[in-house]
Amino acid sequence: MIVLEAGQPHQPEVAIRGLPPRRAADAERPLRLPALPAWLAGWAARDGCTVDSAVFLDTGEVTGVRWSGCSGGTEVVHYRLNGGGHPPPRTVAGRPLAEVLWDFFAAHPMA
Repeated sequence: MIVLEAGQPHQPEVAIRGLPPRRAADAERPLRLPALPAWLAGWAARDGCTVDSAVFLDTGEVTGVRWSGCSGGTEVVHYRLNGGGHPPPRTVAGRPLAEVLWDFFAAHPMA
């Protein structure tokens, strides 16, 4: 699950700290990741999804997007926080976040 506020740039950055850098300057240089739409499309392609993304949840707090028709019953699901920052919400469409996550993982067990 990736958590990204709707108003943020679509090119998230992750700074890796605690790893021994080869040079001192590397410690503060962020790791550039692909733009979020490209990253999600890449997962959909790797999972063999045949259906384009579709919005399945749209509230003031969260927008849920799903790619389905994927190989082996997999699917790619993305929840975008609408103005909430990076902390995950306590609920998604009135359901506890833990329940939403558990339902996803229970439906898609690792083989």
